[in-house]
Amino acid sequence: MSATTPRGPVERTPTTLRERRRRTPVQQVDPNVSQPIRTRASRPSLPAARPALPAARPATPAARPAAPAAPAARPAVQAPPAARPPAPVPLPAPAPAAPPAPVRGPAPGPAGPPVISVRNLVKSYGDVRAVDGVSFDVAGGSTFAFLGTNGAGKSTTISCITTLKSTTSGTIHVAGMEVGAQDLDIRRSIGVVFQESLLDPALSVRENLALRATFYGVDRNTAKERIAGLSSLLDLEEFLGRRYKTLSGGQKRRADIARALIHQPRILFLDEPTTGLDPDSRDRVWSTILDLQKRLRLTVFLTTHYMEEAERADRIAIIDHGRIVTSGTPTELRAAHAKDELRVTLRDPRRFDERFGSRAARAGAERRIVVKSSREAMALLREFDADIADFEFRHGTMDDVFLNITRGGGR
Repeated sequence: MSATTPRGPVERTPTTLRERRRRTPVQQVDPNVSQPIRTRASRPSLPAARPALPAARPATPAARPAAPAAPAARPAVQAPPAARPPAPVPLPAPAPAAPPAPVRGPAPGPAGPPVISVRNLVKSYGDVRAVDGVSFDVAGGSTFAFLGTNGAGKSTTISCITTLKSTTSGTIHVAGMEVGAQDLDIRRSIGVVFQESLLDPALSVRENLALRATFYGVDRNTAKERIAGLSSLLDLEEFLGRRYKTLSGGQKRRADIARALIHQPRILFLDEPTTGLDPDSRDRVWSTILDLQKRLRLTVFLTTHYMEEAERADRIAIIDHGRIVTSGTPTELRAAHAKDELRVTLRDPRRFDERFGSRAARAGAERRIVVKSSREAMALLREFDADIADFEFRHGTMDDVFLNITRGGGR
């Protein structure tokens, strides 16, 4: 039993320094062995090794100061502000050019830039030139009247502008797009009201408009909104659900205009829109057209045989034998091609005839004389007051202009 008691102390590993010091003499090695004996003198080797740990710790703090190096890099990020000061130097130079900025292209309107531009248009059928070198512009937001006798070339010109017919030569631009190269886009930007209606007589007005909307890719909900809006603008509510064939002439025309506007075009072409209508219906259609132009800022291109309708246009062009023979505002055309006239019925025409002779046209007791202005007419009325039984002063009209031009008097 005594031989086994030392096993515990031998197998146990000393855990404290005190235990190590107690057992150091027991662990001495035989003197015949070349290994050194660990004594108390060699104990300091343990504490000597410990300072290596504290020596290593400062390395970690030494590495921490390197972290502030990031702030040192920030000045490099702030370098761009140093480049900014030179930037304001060129800015003062454009400043004097700022005042002319408001002098830009005019907004759409009677004085707006052209939305239709025709240059040297020629359309031939064999050896016959239906349109012979026509050129004109139509300002954005304006009403343009295109007048001419039957066969003068106006319908052919409109067909070329609206991409329905090809041109022989010349160029046409509509809303900035060239006819012949961008026809599909041009058709989306224009609406056309033809002399003959395109609506189905068996369908209601609402059904016709909804059907036409699908042709332009307008979805159902949007089409409903547009039909409601056009119904309000054109006063279609009372007959929106009625079949087209049951409508009066004026109602049909308003429905035709709604059809032409369902895809919200920029330009509206009206080919004799009031032909065959009674005076009241004609007046309502024209009131509708002018109201639409103002509200929607439409450009209206019009053909008509009614000269009083042409008087409402901003500009007029007259075509005859395939050529533009005159153009201008109604006032300009009247001044150039129509004269004011004084008509008097005389009790005694002798004194009047002595004064004017062949200058006055005669029909019984009536005399007609061309005057320069209403002032000249008033002066003559005062001069011959005792001889005049009745009188009428008449300004020159677009009928006079048209007749003088197309009969050769204004060429």
